Amino acid sequence: MIFRSLTLQEANVFLPLIKEHFAKIHALVAEGQVIHDSLGKPKETQASVGNQTTIVSEIENIRPRAQNTYKKKRLKEIESLVRDEIIELQCYGAIVKSVFPARVDFLSELHRQPVYLCWQMGDKTVSHWHPVDESFSSRRFIQTPSSFGPVVIH
Repeated sequence: MIFRSLTLQEANVFLPLIKEHFAKIHALVAEGQVIHDSLGKPKETQASVGNQTTIVSEIENIRPRAQNTYKKKRLKEIESLVRDEIIELQCYGAIVKSVFPARVDFLSELHRQPVYLCWQMGDKTVSHWHPVDESFSSRRFIQTPSSFGPVVIH
């Protein structure tokens, strides 16, 4: 994990990776939501018996329990995978502030004072900052990028 402050350039270099991890997190959360919503709800279909329409359960009594067990196991796997993705984000120096919408802070310095560079989904680059003792809602546009460290050509 990165425990030092990052320059603006370094934070922006990590953005494609950060976006990739959030895409994975969002896909996992969506899958988890579908599974969660389906827990305990056996699927039913309509079948015609003579002139009467009856509701017939697709799965016998034992199968919904087995299905729910599998679903609960998958939900735990999803939780673990999301946790792993967040840990990966932290390895890039990102402090995850929110998953929906995706928001991260990066520790940086402005005039030798600690600040956070901040990014949220939809921003093309890291283009805002806020003091460490203030929240994401107080973020300010970066007027002079060189104030957040030198641009280094690699």
